[in-house]
Amino acid sequence: MALITLAAETIENWRLAGDFELRVYSQQTWITEAGETVPGTEENPEVAYFRVACSYNQTAKVLTIPAITLPSTTDSRNNRRARYSIAGIYDASDCLVFAVLRDFRVFHDFINSIAWGDLRIQNEAKFIPRAEETYYNINQIHSLIRRMILQLCVEYLLDEDGTDLMDDDGAFLLDR
Repeated sequence: MALITLAAETIENWRLAGDFELRVYSQQTWITEAGETVPGTEENPEVAYFRVACSYNQTAKVLTIPAITLPSTTDSRNNRRARYSIAGIYDASDCLVFAVLRDFRVFHDFINSIAWGDLRIQNEAKFIPRAEETYYNINQIHSLIRRMILQLCVEYLLDEDGTDLMDDDGAFLLDR
């Protein structure tokens, strides 16, 4: 199983006092590559998949989320589209006070350690399927079509003797 460590994160100008914890919930139940079951919950405080206390420095007004390790979602045994629904900061009364990340995947094939911000960027980027998946996404289709058109154009634009049918500015020489 790919275990990915999310680096410790500090949130500056934190103005709430009290005890806080990071909780991670999953959208649906899925099984990790190692066979561990990750329960799907609707932000039920009693069945959060992962929870850890955060530290708060009231003088500096800084909340620190410790480094955590989560199983990757993309190599799940039964659901390669598995997602965590939220990683959020909750107060002692079980109220969500800050959503660190919502509706996210943890990718198994990138690196073993990542910052929260980088994970956010990876989840916002369009996901390109791995080679083992049996379909192309729209960007891959467009790229393949462009490549084929360019190859056909290059073959067409070269005369039989190898001379170019375009001038230096890229305009076609139609009078040849």
